[in-house]
Amino acid sequence: MTVDIGIVHSGKVSTFFKVESDIKNIDFINFMSDYILEHKFQFKLQKQQRHKIRHTLTF
Repeated sequence: MTVDIGIVHSGKVSTFFKVESDIKNIDFINFMSDYILEHKFQFKLQKQQRHKIRHTLTF
């Protein structure tokens, strides 16, 4: 599953977008989206700064 994750200045995940996936179970994809959107990283960015990360999740 390849996803784009947006992170805002406080380290909080702001967006989750599935780019590509072999997983067809929409309930699992929604679960992963909710789980990742609740995450907060331990680092902070400069004010008004955002980062987008593309990552491949392997299960």
